[in-house]
Amino acid sequence: MLDAKTIAQALGRAGRSGAGWKCLCPAHDDRNPSLSITDSGDGRVLVHCHSGCASESVITVLKDRGLWPDQPKAGHSIRSKSNSETAKDAWTPIFPVPQGAPKPNLSHPKYGRPTLKWEYRNQQNQTLGYVLRYETSDGGKTFRPLTYCENARGERTWRQLGFPKPLPLYGLNRMAWQPEAPVVIAEGEKAADCAGQLLMNMVAVSWPHGAKSVAEVDWAPLAGRQVYVWPDADDEGHRAGQEVARRCLEAGAASVHVIRPPAGVPKGWDAADALSEDYPGEKISVLVSQAKAVAPAREIRPGQFIDLAHWQADRFDGPPPERQWLIRGVLPRATPTMLAAIGGTGKSMLMLKLALEVATGELRKSEYDQPELILGGEVCCHGRAVFITAEDDADEIHRRLHVLDPDGFRLRYPDRLVAVPLPNAGGILTLLRGGFESPQITEEYEDLYRQLIAIPDLRVIVFDPLQAFVGADANKDPAAGQYLCTLLGQLATNTGATVVVTHHFRKQGEVKGPADARGAVRGTTALIDGMRCVYALWSTKEKYGKKVCGELGVKYEPNKVVRGAVVKTNWPFEPKVQTYVRNDAGLLCDHTDRLSKSVEDRDALLSHLEEAIGQAALDGKPYTKTGKNGVYNRREELPPDLRKIGRNRLQDMVQELLNADRARQCSAGKSGTVQWLDLPGGTFDRGEGTFAPGALKSRR
Repeated sequence: MLDAKTIAQALGRAGRSGAGWKCLCPAHDDRNPSLSITDSGDGRVLVHCHSGCASESVITVLKDRGLWPDQPKAGHSIRSKSNSETAKDAWTPIFPVPQGAPKPNLSHPKYGRPTLKWEYRNQQNQTLGYVLRYETSDGGKTFRPLTYCENARGERTWRQLGFPKPLPLYGLNRMAWQPEAPVVIAEGEKAADCAGQLLMNMVAVSWPHGAKSVAEVDWAPLAGRQVYVWPDADDEGHRAGQEVARRCLEAGAASVHVIRPPAGVPKGWDAADALSEDYPGEKISVLVSQAKAVAPAREIRPGQFIDLAHWQADRFDGPPPERQWLIRGVLPRATPTMLAAIGGTGKSMLMLKLALEVATGELRKSEYDQPELILGGEVCCHGRAVFITAEDDADEIHRRLHVLDPDGFRLRYPDRLVAVPLPNAGGILTLLRGGFESPQITEEYEDLYRQLIAIPDLRVIVFDPLQAFVGADANKDPAAGQYLCTLLGQLATNTGATVVVTHHFRKQGEVKGPADARGAVRGTTALIDGMRCVYALWSTKEKYGKKVCGELGVKYEPNKVVRGAVVKTNWPFEPKVQTYVRNDAGLLCDHTDRLSKSVEDRDALLSHLEEAIGQAALDGKPYTKTGKNGVYNRREELPPDLRKIGRNRLQDMVQELLNADRARQCSAGKSGTVQWLDLPGGTFDRGEGTFAPGALKSRR
């Protein structure tokens, strides 16, 4: 049954308000929730728009969206808060407005006369209706549609009721007058009018009700046209622009380009701002000439369909875009990444938590005002999440979600989290299989890709675990590993989502730090190098685990304490080792900041020193424990947190690494003196190390 909660959640921005709910009003361009919906207790649903929309207008739109029953069930009456509605009172817009219709009264009972008016006309230049802008008492603005309507009794009048779906474009008459001209699409009628003045050789159009209604617009008139999309300079505008571009391609547009707002403009900057600022015409021309071409969706096959003309050097002119993060400082947005660990570490539970946080974190934070840290950072990008597991069934996913989300935030917007347990959903899902000449993507992948690319605001896709989705031997075959990484990279780029795959360590000895963890990841170097980011989790020694549990006052158990760090990225980063403790539900919880400095700092510094020793040897500039090439004398080359440590303590730390076999002293060259530091298995440790030109090589 459709109740107040269900309707409010479907309309968006839903939240409890007294005994009812408050959400976005569907009858006007609502950006701050203004619609109250309440269950009366006797089976009735009450609606009231605080911005002044007539209740019948709200109910009509709800009926169009399938959010309002056509007729009440027996014993269940439904009415608006202001007055009861019957089927005969329902109004339907007439398209186009018939000749002889009276002139509309544009005044609003609450807002008075409109400050701006836009008339919608069809290709035959016949009036379809209006969109009116009114100023509010608090200095804001609100928009109302106005259409000529008829009810079941044959009565006709102008009403502030929205256009019927599919929604018409604003500027259809202009397109008919200039059938060969390129079309520029702006968000909002005012922006479209201004874009038309700035780009005199183009036809400027828009659509009603803003970014939230892109999917409800009739884009068919764009078939065969050259299209330029001019989005507002903010996140919502960017998303709307991408969606408009995709819809235009689906409608058969000859070409689609998206104009990128110039760097440094204020948030929300659009064509209207450009016109009011007297933005130079030559700069507008540059914006158009540098607009990004949008390619139609097609089967993705690495190495094919490259258009070299799109990738000339001037495409990379101007300030580079800032790196965007899914988890700030840890996992970047729209890139292929890997979470690697030994079996049984808890990576599946952790990735389900990540997907849940991406989908619901904004809601949880708004109520609890507390960010959730995952993999050592805060999830800073929210939207839709897809989690696909080949190991856990539906019952296990249900149990885990119940533990991870006891307050049921996921149920407020259920379409934001998709959790697919393959044992219940068709079994095997192979993305890539080995071919006679090269690896090949599968029909299953192509079908999944089409579904993923259609999901708006998709922020993360998780495949758990990697080997269950790959029919080729990506672990041993470098070509298959690179092919897989390219495939996942394209999926990330085209969906805008971070694609995370979980993976296992190969069976080997103890992992003592990030360097060991990277080397322990199962697979060829092509698989590791092809990922833009690799995060690893590894078990700790019993002594350290007991020390951590003692600090936290919890009972120690084997595998209860886990370390983690980014072990590979394609950009500079300061290595930071996190400490996780498994809770009773099996979730790894980050306790790094809670641990005392005596436990955490010492181990982190040792790990950083270990990394520095290994990197110096790899670069052909190895350290010695003491002397001219000693770690203290060359401390300016060390990570920042090691540079202020005194000589004796730093040398003691080197000795501690040597005692634990986390570092070794090696010989090099003809002298045979055992003094150069390297990690176990490194080039100098193997007797193959060579000094880089200019490296210090004198003895102590």
